Amino acid sequence: MAAGTQAPQPPALAENGLISREIMQVNAVKSNTRIHALLASPTYNDISILIVSDPWWGPIGTAKHDTNDQHRLLGAPANPLWRCFAPPIDTQNTASPPSCVVYIRKDRGVTAEIDPLAPATPFFFVLDIYINGFLFKLIPVYLHGPKHAEAARDLFQLPVVETPTLICGDFNIQHPDFVDFPGAKVKTSTLGREFADWLLDGDLHVLNDLHRPTREPRVKGHSPSIIDFSIANGALFSLDILTDWDSSFAHSLDSDHTAIFFTIHAPKMSERSPTHYHHVIDPLMEEEWSGAFGQRVLELGLTGQVSTTLEVEALASGILGACTWATEAVMESRPTQRKAPRAPWWNEDCSAACSRVVKAKEERLDREEIRARTSHLWYCIRKAKRSFFDEICSTARPDNIWGINQWYRGRKSYGLPTLRKPDGMLATTNSEKSEVLHSTFFPFTPGQPTGASIDAATQQDELAFPPISRSEIATNLASCSNKSAPGAHGTNYRVLRWAFAVRGDLIEALYNAMLTLEYHPVCLKNALIAPIPKPNKFDFASPKAYRPISLLETLSKLFEKVMAARFTALSGLHGLIPPEQFGGRDMTSCMDAGLSLVHDIEHAWARKQQASVTLLDISGYFNNIDHRLLVKCMQKMGYPTRVLGWLSSYLSDRSASFRINDEVGTAFSLKDRGIPQGSPLSPVFSSIFTAPMLAALRSRGVQVRAYIDDLCIFAQSDTQEGCIANLLDGTRATLDALDDMGLCAEASKTELIHFAKSARDMTKNLPMVLGDRAEDIIRGANTVRWLGFFLDRRLNFKDHVSRMATRAKCILGGMRMLGNSLRGLSVYHARMLVNACIVPILTYGFALWFHGRNSKTHCKTLQTVQNLACRWASGSFRTAPVAVVEHTIAMPPIAFRIRRQCANYSAKLRHLPSSSQVCARLPEGFRTSTPGLASTARFSPINALAAYTSPDAEARTPYLLMPWEGVKQLGEDRLTVSMPRCGSDAQKKAYALALQSRIADLSQKVGVATLYTDSACFSRDGRRHTGWGWCLMLGDSEIDHSGGALGPNHTSYDAECHAVADGITRVARLADQTPLYLLHIVSDNAGMLQGLLSSKPKGAPSSVDRAARGLCDLAARHQLLDLLLSWCPAHHRVPGNERADAIAKRLAVTTPAPIFAVSTDRIRWEAKERLLADWKARWQDFKDKHPNSMGTVARLAYAERLTLKLSVQLQDMGGTTRTSSGVAKSIRRSAHAATQSKTQPTS
Repeated sequence: MAAGTQAPQPPALAENGLISREIMQVNAVKSNTRIHALLASPTYNDISILIVSDPWWGPIGTAKHDTNDQHRLLGAPANPLWRCFAPPIDTQNTASPPSCVVYIRKDRGVTAEIDPLAPATPFFFVLDIYINGFLFKLIPVYLHGPKHAEAARDLFQLPVVETPTLICGDFNIQHPDFVDFPGAKVKTSTLGREFADWLLDGDLHVLNDLHRPTREPRVKGHSPSIIDFSIANGALFSLDILTDWDSSFAHSLDSDHTAIFFTIHAPKMSERSPTHYHHVIDPLMEEEWSGAFGQRVLELGLTGQVSTTLEVEALASGILGACTWATEAVMESRPTQRKAPRAPWWNEDCSAACSRVVKAKEERLDREEIRARTSHLWYCIRKAKRSFFDEICSTARPDNIWGINQWYRGRKSYGLPTLRKPDGMLATTNSEKSEVLHSTFFPFTPGQPTGASIDAATQQDELAFPPISRSEIATNLASCSNKSAPGAHGTNYRVLRWAFAVRGDLIEALYNAMLTLEYHPVCLKNALIAPIPKPNKFDFASPKAYRPISLLETLSKLFEKVMAARFTALSGLHGLIPPEQFGGRDMTSCMDAGLSLVHDIEHAWARKQQASVTLLDISGYFNNIDHRLLVKCMQKMGYPTRVLGWLSSYLSDRSASFRINDEVGTAFSLKDRGIPQGSPLSPVFSSIFTAPMLAALRSRGVQVRAYIDDLCIFAQSDTQEGCIANLLDGTRATLDALDDMGLCAEASKTELIHFAKSARDMTKNLPMVLGDRAEDIIRGANTVRWLGFFLDRRLNFKDHVSRMATRAKCILGGMRMLGNSLRGLSVYHARMLVNACIVPILTYGFALWFHGRNSKTHCKTLQTVQNLACRWASGSFRTAPVAVVEHTIAMPPIAFRIRRQCANYSAKLRHLPSSSQVCARLPEGFRTSTPGLASTARFSPINALAAYTSPDAEARTPYLLMPWEGVKQLGEDRLTVSMPRCGSDAQKKAYALALQSRIADLSQKVGVATLYTDSACFSRDGRRHTGWGWCLMLGDSEIDHSGGALGPNHTSYDAECHAVADGITRVARLADQTPLYLLHIVSDNAGMLQGLLSSKPKGAPSSVDRAARGLCDLAARHQLLDLLLSWCPAHHRVPGNERADAIAKRLAVTTPAPIFAVSTDRIRWEAKERLLADWKARWQDFKDKHPNSMGTVARLAYAERLTLKLSVQLQDMGGTTRTSSGVAKSIRRSAHAATQSKTQPTS
């Protein structure tokens, strides 16, 4: 019998050339813990194939769902060492779950594939098992239930003659000829006779020992029986390779079925495949890796002198090879077949409990003792799991809670499932799956599209495209994630960062040579395509449920990232992409598209017109972009010849391979079509490709919006019939335009909706007829989904809000496994997950409906879900007052939160380009307002957002700095930054002294200018004053100073940024008069200095852009001028800083002279203050209405000041690392103490 306690060791090749593998079959009786024990216990280490009848098949994870908040993903128990195979059926159908599964050990050289030609039912399926090249078929069986006889007869009709076949499982069939032990009571039945005839007619051989029953009775009056069989067909039995059949009730872990073991000695049909190794990248080995990489580069003789395409190819290959060589030389290597531990939570207690159960059965102890030991095993498994995962949760950190949060999604360990071909046949082997995915995503369509819209486009002037600098590469590399999947060479971004730090000059030379010589190296063109499931897709057998993501070499992806940033900026600066395209470009979003559409609908209703929409989806958009037309389109946009030449080389002769279940398929050519999904270039290329088409449609009067491949055609008219006519013309024009570009719309995803302002308009819902076929009739829908927004005919967004609430409840239901009132995540981390995972779902599309007709009702729906999340995060009871729970974990009411989000969104309206579709629809008074698009509609969301801001609010000039420009692009040779982290006062004092010493040394040198900036913000006589000031030192003498007041509608941050921008203007004049070699900028605002260094400073005032632009121009005009940025601790007696502070304070009370009426930072600050004020008023109202509430009494024991920082609130409650139960208990204790103090007499 295959049982042991040693570590798993693959059996060696026997002298007769046979390889032995142990097989076990068992009926698990739907026990989760029993299967876990079989997979994890060392007792079963020798097992290579585990056949499980009646497995546990239940919830393993949670997925977002729009209509069912109880939706769960179903699956079997998983283990890192095993791969599970289930019948190729709909495994998510709870009505007919799989009745049998097979587990294959990953480290035993056994592979399996589902037979695509065999029928699949929940009761049995067919696996092709390969052991060192030897093939035999395995048919796991569990016949049961009302369809027992029907399933058995289906099995009897299965041909099992030619190929060696093994049939194992629980048949639930008895026959007197297959029983030979005392006390057996077997009655002859029709199904039993059919079973015996099937065995006889099919030359099938029963391997069972007929003297040993396979099922023991648990009910008085029943007798033992043989209903579990191991059957071999003649082709397998004649090989005489099945031996050592044995059974043991002890090893079935108290199942009423026996565990069956036997050995198969597979012939050696092929040579043992070589062991492949992978290397684990250790961040602590950076220094050793860098040294090895530099040495290898010297050995290969790689230089930056590149003049031919062959040298470009050699340099790219050399860099990749040097990275690989350094990794292999330094990093630890592991065999690719070496997997994770058997189960990380399994411990010695579980092993001991499992052994006690086996021993009890072997010693034939009484039933009560066996049951007690079995219960103890289940207890040990549950305890081990709970302890293991509770330890992880209790020691969670902000950087790993996102990985913990993935637990509720479940772990699918059986790879890509069986796929369904267009003809209904099944693709089960990896090669067949690759073919199905290839034909689905990369269909070959002969012929070349004409691209008439591109020919009609206006030829633009040639665009500036300077060489790529090392600083530009470093900026893009800094934003790359170390978790990004590597390409075929296995080089990830961490390794690439190390290589760039050692020899960044080689990468810079390579990238510029690729542009100059118009060549993309062949070694960077190969791609591995991984099919990734699309979200909210549950039919995993459909190829359309997956998205082909290309895994590219990081060396190529970094270059593509640089080019994508340039293409995006140039397209925005010169208006190369029409504003109707909302995707694949910056400064636009799905929210902008939704706002413009809802505004137009409300505008039509205000004019007493009808509005209708047709939605189209471009089929296989990324994979069908024509290379020739894309190059031609970019040529029309004015891109230089060298860029077009590189693009042609980049797109041509590309090859790809599907990687399915760790197996790489045959490479195929993309045949001049498609751009790789997963490339940083794919979004901007997709927008550039359709730009001429959208412009042509606009010139024809078609109102179309696009977000990558999602098109929305809008029409308005006095009647619904007029809308249909306009939509018909627009849809046909769009379909023709797509065909002209070699694209087509997916007919099954075409939708139509007529919006109705009144109930009377709801009675009419006309269809749109595009052709003569039945599928060409598009019926009007009551609700459509576009860009994640659910739009109903009345535009009340009830369905949208309901679906968002349901989605959030689904996620919350899964997150509950991460903690409760006794154990799990701390309140701090639970709140972080709620804010990051629940709130964004609840508030998605908030600006579309918040100021609409039913906003209060919608907020109430969302508030209900947020209340559930708050109670989970805080560990509170269901009866706990919502107001108290919200304050406990600093979670503002959803309505207050959304109002603040609306204000923050409105603050950016003056930052968008004037061509923005949202800016064009702003009310009159805004400089970007277009008379034909602006509206006075009462429920226009754009009008509602405009009320939060002012037409004279702070404006920002887009694209003031291009990707190849910026302060940080000056490089390390011209830029020095001094911004240390000083946590304590002692550290700040020490740094301030060092800074003063440095300033004193620099003041003695010639050509050194020091610019000090500061701001002041205070209230006097009930009025808010904001001032700015700077002083300029040349050597040790002050040569100029200036300052001013910005008024009450600006913040100190605005004043600080204004000071540095104004000061740099003065420095520019000084540099034109006096030779300067160093400009030293000193400021006590670290955020402003970081904004100067950032290419896209988030949340910084527009004056930061002007200051950065001024510094870049100054550095360009004076090549010998270096820049030093120093942070200065505030009020630490640095003379220049104190001087600038005095200027700012003195001039803050003068007459304000702001550039803008109100700053962006001030708008955001006022939104936060309004939220706090509203929240405080609500809390006060709750206290007044419930003065004796336990929660109110508890909160009165603490400071009344409200704050949005959880750390402060949790500090009041006793710390940030307390579990949920700790917070709840603290509230109760404080309430009790406060109550007791009220009852005690005062002295």
